[in-house]
Amino acid sequence: MLIESLSGVRGIFNSDLTEGVVRRYARAFAERLIVAQESGVAIGYDTRPSSAAISVWMIEEFLRAGISDIYNCKVASTAAMHLTPAVFKAGGAVMITASHNEPEWNGLKFMRKDGALLHPEEAEKLMNDSRGVTPGSGDTDVESVLDVSRRLQQEYVLLLLRTIGDDAKRTLAERQLHIFVDANGGAAIPYLKDFFDRLNIQITFKGSEQGKFWRTIEPKAESLAPIVDYLNIGKEDFAIAFDCDADRMEFVMPKTSAFTERGTPFVSGQYVLGCVVKAVLSSMKDPQNATVVTNNATSRIVQEIVDSYKVKLEEVDVGEINVVKRMQELDSPVGGEGSSAGGIIPPMAGRDGLMTLAVILRYLAESGKTIDEALLDLPRYTTVAGKVTVDPGRAQAVRKKLIEAMKLTCKDVRVFGDDGGVKCIPAPRQFVTFRMSKTEAGVYRVIADAKEKEDAEKLFEQGKELLQRLSAE
Repeated sequence: MLIESLSGVRGIFNSDLTEGVVRRYARAFAERLIVAQESGVAIGYDTRPSSAAISVWMIEEFLRAGISDIYNCKVASTAAMHLTPAVFKAGGAVMITASHNEPEWNGLKFMRKDGALLHPEEAEKLMNDSRGVTPGSGDTDVESVLDVSRRLQQEYVLLLLRTIGDDAKRTLAERQLHIFVDANGGAAIPYLKDFFDRLNIQITFKGSEQGKFWRTIEPKAESLAPIVDYLNIGKEDFAIAFDCDADRMEFVMPKTSAFTERGTPFVSGQYVLGCVVKAVLSSMKDPQNATVVTNNATSRIVQEIVDSYKVKLEEVDVGEINVVKRMQELDSPVGGEGSSAGGIIPPMAGRDGLMTLAVILRYLAESGKTIDEALLDLPRYTTVAGKVTVDPGRAQAVRKKLIEAMKLTCKDVRVFGDDGGVKCIPAPRQFVTFRMSKTEAGVYRVIADAKEKEDAEKLFEQGKELLQRLSAE
């Protein structure tokens, strides 16, 4: 099934995501640029087997539509592609990726002139327009399109280094860090060696051949388990691992670290985002007027950090573009979604695994802490997540019943939009959220978060049982 959502288009290549689908979307996006009187577009892709072919189809449609300036970024991370409208003075960009899905999948992410993903109403219009356009015809000269991949790599790495700063770079070099880096054959590869060489940080590089995936694409505990054994005790300080388009980055700690001894070597995205928020706020001279933006399913780890710096926290509904849009409106210095291990740090207009690392490295240099110490300094919470399936035809009705039931039993109920998340805060330092999936019919995602593990697990089970009962009525 082709998945069309506000974050883009995804499907199994040549089954759901066909050449016809790609060409129609390319034509619709080209017409959007033409109406806006924008002549330029950048295009990049991750390392899946189908990505280069999809890129050719899109470039052909852009040329046939009369787009005069096309910037071919070739293999690029989604994060780097967020920079391309500004770097190349383009009216928009396209990233070819299925992010965390397996290699037989692929997809399309469309970006605005400001580098962010299309806003919800713009994405919906593009979806509708793609069904009514006719792809172009005639010969094109794809080889004439400018290859800007090297320039994008340089611009992106320089931005990361400027974010860290010269003083922190010198401190990091003196500390002689050694990091295990797993790119898993993905789009982070063009940047990693250059980045670490300039920082004088030694790395053990795994998955360094583009398109060669040694584990499943999504970096989560099950797929990252072998890295724990790869880590050479006393040699590498920690490990990082990326997904295919490098907007997510996960930390893995050595077996002997204090963080691991407390529970697990795998650092959840909630803790990564907490570390990023603390790193950014600690570097600001006067953060009091700042507002941090997260989605409504982000752990209270972030809330406690924000409170400690006496700044504001604003929650929006789940969805990267919802966070980015509100951050832009508030001129927020940092934000993100705890379920995705990649912070959003301006000038980036989306999640960025390497920028997340850059900010954390700067924090380690400025604070003098190890990554172990930085993680252990964060408030301790447990987050439990899972899915509940209901009758797809009754999913919206179940949501209405859920809101009514929550208001009868919960002290604080927050409802996000007509079909967004429902959040219950039954007591301080805990919550449970419910959200209808936008990509899986009849699926509700349930997330519980609490200071105590037992409370989080109890809230999660109660939430599941409530949904199951309401769906059976």
